[in-house]
Amino acid sequence: MLKGLNWITRECNEFLNQFGVVASCGEVFCWYPYTNEINYTLVVDELSDNAFKEYLYHLGLQYDCDIFLLSLLHEVGHYMTDDDLTPIESELCEAAKGKIEKRKELTVADHWEYFSLKDETMASQWAVDFINNNPTEVEEFWYKVQKRILRFYELNNVVNE
Repeated sequence: MLKGLNWITRECNEFLNQFGVVASCGEVFCWYPYTNEINYTLVVDELSDNAFKEYLYHLGLQYDCDIFLLSLLHEVGHYMTDDDLTPIESELCEAAKGKIEKRKELTVADHWEYFSLKDETMASQWAVDFINNNPTEVEEFWYKVQKRILRFYELNNVVNE
């Protein structure tokens, strides 16, 4: 069992409670609509993460934020905007995602294609707007959760190479 993971989850859940979703650690960031659960991960994918961050700046992000925070709020954005999509729009987005995800090695252009899908853009725009409109709240949350993440790394001898 990884030490300190429950502290990260607890900190995330305290913040996410205001939105009606809960967090747990998983393999990738994602939102499960039937349980309102958001998976977070501590795994870094430099190409995808950098492309995603650049896409959020393209949408108007005004603050430099860690990818963990951006990804978590993006998943909240899926929850917050889910009712704004028609069933047909959701199906089209899922079909397009399936085609993109089948590609062997994703390029920056592939990531932007994915991020530009309607449901992804809506979730990202929600996250950008939340950060831009609530910078103090976001900064306070990041201060708390970052301490937990760094402690997790320390407890589990995770090193950055």
